[in-house]
Amino acid sequence: MHAGRKKGTSKTGGRTKGTRNKATREAKVFCASVVDDPVYQANIRRRALAGELAPGIEAMIWYYAKGKPVDRQELGRPGEFSHLSKEELKAKLLEEAAKL
Repeated sequence: MHAGRKKGTSKTGGRTKGTRNKATREAKVFCASVVDDPVYQANIRRRALAGELAPGIEAMIWYYAKGKPVDRQELGRPGEFSHLSKEELKAKLLEEAAKL
């Protein structure tokens, strides 16, 4: 007994590739209705200003509002500037800042 279609025959029926199922579409519509609700927006704003949001949610809000933070790599060795006086370090910092 042979299950499924024969090798080399094309698919017939069902959803086309990339089409979301009904549950996914309904979930997206529901979530959009929640996020677009003015009462929900006021509540999440109040919680954000009170510092009551989960850290992950707060990080996501910053990401969407201001973009992904730049990941910088330190090029010098740790303590490379330890031999400089405070005045020399300040002068070096101002010199590098002027290049920006």
